[in-house]
This record gives sequence, structure tokens and C-alpha cells, in this order.
Amino acid sequence: MMKNVFCKKPSCFAARAWAAAALVVGLIPAALASADQRPERPRVSPGENNWRPSAQQSQRALTTQDLASGLTPTDLVNALLGGGVAITNVTYTGDPHAAGIFAGGTGIVGFDGGIMLSSGDIAFVPGPNTQDDATANNGLLGDPDLDALIPGYQTYDATVLEFDFECSGTQVVLFQYVFTSEEYNEWVNSPFNDVFGFFLNGQNIALVPGSGGLATSINNVNCDNPYNPPNGSFCNLYINNDCDDVPPGTYPCAGARDTQMDGLLVVLTATGTLQPGLNHIKLAIADAGDPILDSNVFIQGQSFTCGTPSGACCHTTAQTCENNVAEVNCQAPGDVWSVGLACSQLNPPCIQTQPGAGEDCLHTILIPALPYLNANTTCGMDNNYADTCLGTFDNGDDILYELNLASAVTVSITVTGATPADDWIGVAIGNTCPPAAKCLAFATTSDTVATISDLPLPAGVYFLMIDRWPLDQECMNFTLNITTGVPTGACCHTLAQLCDDNVLEADCQSAGDVWSGGVACSQLAPPCTPTQNDGRDCEFPIIVGALPYSDVNSTCGMHEDYSTTCLGAFDDGDDILYELHVAAPQTVNITVTGATPADNWIGVSLADTCPAGATCIAQATSSVGAALMSNVALNPGIYYLMVDCQPVDVECVDFMLDITLQATSPGDMNCDGSVDILDINPFVLALSDPAGYAAQYPECDIGNGDMNGDGDVNVLDINPFVDLLSGG
Repeated sequence: MMKNVFCKKPSCFAARAWAAAALVVGLIPAALASADQRPERPRVSPGENNWRPSAQQSQRALTTQDLASGLTPTDLVNALLGGGVAITNVTYTGDPHAAGIFAGGTGIVGFDGGIMLSSGDIAFVPGPNTQDDATANNGLLGDPDLDALIPGYQTYDATVLEFDFECSGTQVVLFQYVFTSEEYNEWVNSPFNDVFGFFLNGQNIALVPGSGGLATSINNVNCDNPYNPPNGSFCNLYINNDCDDVPPGTYPCAGARDTQMDGLLVVLTATGTLQPGLNHIKLAIADAGDPILDSNVFIQGQSFTCGTPSGACCHTTAQTCENNVAEVNCQAPGDVWSVGLACSQLNPPCIQTQPGAGEDCLHTILIPALPYLNANTTCGMDNNYADTCLGTFDNGDDILYELNLASAVTVSITVTGATPADDWIGVAIGNTCPPAAKCLAFATTSDTVATISDLPLPAGVYFLMIDRWPLDQECMNFTLNITTGVPTGACCHTLAQLCDDNVLEADCQSAGDVWSGGVACSQLAPPCTPTQNDGRDCEFPIIVGALPYSDVNSTCGMHEDYSTTCLGAFDDGDDILYELHVAAPQTVNITVTGATPADNWIGVSLADTCPAGATCIAQATSSVGAALMSNVALNPGIYYLMVDCQPVDVECVDFMLDITLQATSPGDMNCDGSVDILDINPFVLALSDPAGYAAQYPECDIGNGDMNGDGDVNVLDINPFVDLLSGG
């Protein structure tokens, strides 16, 4: 049986839901733009689009035909099927312009023809890429199965093709697909995370290879965001198709493909094991976060087959790799099988070589003395480190140097490419190997010379990494030149009882200043009295006058002043104190993150006394990563926050403190993400028994009941709450 469920745009039942949601979602782009200068998202009403047809349409290689042209959903399924598959019960839910067939895709997506599902209009997908924000707002609801793949997001404009099928042969199904989207690149890791899924008997099989089960979505597969770069995710599977709308020289493009979409993935394979007899598959795609900017999934024609999937077989013991191998033939000890991928797509690569000089942190190149000159190459070094301060410039092959300084010195570091092709260079220096996400200094360039100038370094051990953005190739040939400048030292301002590190002698000439070359303030004897309110104890806490608040700091040198607090063994290291002044009721999240992997075993406590006693308002400890206190409700007053550590390896830690405000959602009293009749009882409880509400809904903020914004939850909030429920 076949059933068509088309939603007519002018009268679509979802239009009202979209209009209400737009009141909130519409505020997001403006906030983002002010934070990172992304372009604004287009404003397109339900049932409308902003597509501007290209003057080169007649020359397009890619052609499409949608369901509005007379094709049926069964026609789409038949175009998808290979041999040995029998189908029944075809259904389609979505806009008739959002699904159809395509041809001419070989040089664009990697296969000639098949079917396409879109969260907008498939007619907008063919190139060239002349528009950065092509979109159709179909005014449709999302899909709950897709919502479940990306927790915290709501989907819109879902397009869903479903059918039952039986296989006459092997009980394994597989097919090839490519995901494309206009959300790339500027909306990566934002509130807009378009997604699709292939649900075989309810289980999603459209997974990112090597991810351990991640769904394929914008935020899960990308090569960073050029406007506010986080770390890329499975960048080896992504192809950038947007060369023009990003800051020049910061986000390379390997060459345009003839599609309007700004980014796409390589050809991937979906595979799953069937149950005996009848099986069901649901192919679905949707916008996420709002119904703007289209995403699409191409599925290769005749690729939906029942057979044995193949992939890359990495023989880790022998360090060899084979393509197109069935899983059953990749079972020897040390074998690792990756379905649908070629050996060249494996990340990390299968074939490893014995580390050479500079290849990793265990085999750094020692810089014997300064000045230093070295001609070298990153070729053959591998991309071992990709989470440094270089961002996308650490995605090529990298090389590591080690510099040991017996005394303070000012250095200039220049990396010059050997040829014009040796460009897109990055160089970073830090006191950890590899340099951390927050290193001492770095330089990047789209040209052939990257320079860090006049960097003062105290005595110590430093690690220098040279890398590149892999535009045309992964590696480069270069010359490293490190020169020295005027020495620096500690400047003790004796009158103010302050001390500054890494100061030139010429800059330490005020009355009472004493300069000590080649040493740090901590090495002075007698010491130069440190600044007050530096957090060393309860008498001199760091004052935090407003929230939110961030601080990069260290407990090193602060001493172990307090060791009988609610942190237990985690208050046995050096501690640092903050004094928080809270003027109005706030719900906060407090995160303390170690600066390096060695900065671990962290403890953080919050109390209204200093120091905290055996019990406190909140506390968190972590042996790795970050210590987090979530949803801490604070009334107006003064609070004390202590950061400490359990001294497993060291007595102190370098860290970043982030105190953020927990966003409220007026009316959402049960914290299920929506405001409906299920919020009535908890709203009444919050009015009548605030303590009972806090006990029954510990993860919720009672401030959600402050409907009139007067800072309190009381009877004056009843009418606004009723109006919100009734849509008034």
C-alpha cells in the first residue's frame, strides 16, 4: 500500500507552531553575530524561499526532478533499489518539492544518480555556488526520531521516506550516501545543527565512521567554523565548497564543486543487519534549531542492496591496509575493519612508521643553543596533534622542537616556506608538549612566512610546533630561524609592593623599581611582596563583583592554607580563593578546567563562609578534565569559592575558571523543554511551597516561574503564566 502525506504550504498546520518558535529562535542569530561576526541568517516566512536562480542554470551538470512534477514516492524507492529487494508500504511525509531524483552527480557528490531528500527544495541544490544562504522554509514540523539523535535541538521541515522490504539473499543491507548543507561553514557548532538518519527497524545506521555511534550532523562532521573556530570533527570526511564568504586567507577551499551547497561529505556507506522476514527503513532529514538554510542527503541509485558490505582492513600488527575487504575477512589478531571507508580515509592512518626526530613529543628535536637555524620538513611526520592553539593550522603534518633556557631571554621565531607552495604555515610555542589550546604564543599565515616577534621567555623548558593548514598537501618544507633579543627579568616595584615578570631593564626604571635579569618574581630573594587580593587566602580573596565571570589562574605559590573543608582529600594541595558578590537571585554553572592534562585531580567548593567547612553549598571534584557544579541557585549575598587539588603528582594546578548564568525558560516548570499543561502542577507547587518545588525538581530553576520578570515568583505571575499556556 502506498500513502502520500503532503503538507500544503499556505494552510500547513505547523505554521502557527513555527511562528511561535520564531519569537525565541529569531533572537539567536543576532546574538551570534554580535559574538563572532557571522553573517545574519535569512528571514524567510513559512511557505516562502529566498532562492535566487543563477544565470548559469542552463549549464548545470546536476539536474533534479521532484515529487511535484508527477513522480511518486514509490518511484523514488524503485530508483534507490538494487537487486534482490522486495518493497511494500511506501509512505512519504514532507513537502513535494523536498524529495526527488537527480542525475549528473559524478563530479559533485561522487556518483551519477539516485534520490535526494532535502529540508528545503531540491531544485536549489544544483550549482554553481552563487548564494551563501539558499533556503526554503516549508513550514513543517520536525521528526521525533531525528530530535533524539541530537539532544537539546528541535528539528523543523522534516522530509521522511519510509518503506517495508524483504531481502532474498544475505541478511545485511547497505547503500551509499552523501550529506550536503548550506549550514557549512559559518554555522558549525552553533544552535543550528541540521541532521539526518536512516532508521533500520528503529535503529539509526547513518553513523560517522570511527565515531563510536555519532549521528551524521553539521556539528559532528566539519572542519571548524571560520568565524569562531573550535576544533574540527572528522575533518577527513568533509569537503569545503565555500571559498568566498569567509575572512580572506583564513579558511582555504580545495576547489568549487557544481552545487549551491556550501559543504558536503565524502561518499559514506550505511549498513545494518536485518531481522528475518519483513524489515522497515525510514530515511529522514530535517533542519535543526530553526527551519532556515537547507540540508540534503544524496543516496546512490541502485545502491540499496542486500549483500556483504566492504571496507578498509587495517592489519595493525603488520602495519598494512587493504581496501574493499568484507568484515569476515578482517578477523586476524590486530585487524581493524572500517565499513565503507578506503585506507586513505582512515584517521588515524593505519600504516605507522618508526618515529623520526621531531615526529612527536617523545622524539623532539633539541635546540642546542640560541640563535638557531634549521632547514627541515614536516613531510612524513604525520598529523599527531590537532587540539592546539593553532586551530585549523594544526591539521597538517607537524614537527616538534624542544628549547631549554637556563635564563630569561627574548626571542623572535620565524618559519619560512621553502617554495611558494609551502604556505599556510602555523607555528606555536608553549610550556607543554604539544602546545595547549592556550599556548604562550603562536603565528599563522596563508603566505610563506610566519613570525612570532619579541617573545619574552623566563628560564624553563619550551616546546615549539610547526604545522600547516592542509590545503593542497599535508606537509611542507621550511626553514626555522630563532634569534635572541635584549634579556628580560623580574621588576620589583618596591614602593607598590608589586612584581612583574619578563620585563626589559629599560622598562623597570621608576622610583623604587629593582630589576633582576634572567629570573622570575618567584625566584627573588628576598621576595618582592605580591599584590593583595591575589586569592592566596581568606584575607586576600580575588573579588568577583559581577557574573558571568572567567579567569585564567594558578594555585601554584598559593600554599595549602585550608585542608579541613568539604573537598576532603581534594583540599590537600595549594588553594586559591574567590569572593563572589551576588546582587540578585542567580542560578549559575561553575567549571574549573585544568590548563593541561597534567593539571588534574581538581577540587572546587562554594560556601558562604571562608574557608568552607566540612559541609558547603556545593562542591565538585574530578581526577581528569574539569570539575563542574551545575544549576547552583544563589540568593543575594557574598559567597566564597575555593579551587584546590589532590596532590597526586604535584601540589598545584594551572586552570581556567568559568562561572556562567543558567538560562531560565519562563513557564517551563518541569524542565522538559516546553510549556504546556504538564507545567501547571509544578507552577502551583513553586508558588505554594518553594522548598518542596526545589526538592521535587532539583534540576529546575524556580526562576522559570517569574513570568512578569520582577525577580520573584508570586501570585502576580499567575495571569502571565495562564496567558502563555493559552497562547494569549
